[in-house]
Amino acid sequence: MVIGAFVLCYVPAVVYVLLTVKLGPSGVPDAIRSAVIVMLGVNSALNPIIYMLRLNEFKRAFRNLFRGASVESSRTATTLIGETSLDAATCGVRHDLRRLSVSQL
Repeated sequence: MVIGAFVLCYVPAVVYVLLTVKLGPSGVPDAIRSAVIVMLGVNSALNPIIYMLRLNEFKRAFRNLFRGASVESSRTATTLIGETSLDAATCGVRHDLRRLSVSQL
């Protein structure tokens, strides 16, 4: 879905650029330029909606956002989810640094 929205919104921009190269900047009406800019904005607006519809984690975040859930509870959940990977990465870096000799640094 994301790729489909991207293609749908960016094909007019590519066509506009090709027409501008072929006809010159004055050869393409300003209305087409404006429509292309709107389509690029629509693509940016569609991405969060598509993700919300497709991924459960995004659905949950959007529900919390619109229900007025506290930011603190969202941060706590994110911290608890990311804590393990962050600690593992940090430990891995420290462990690798211990293996290096002074001349390698």
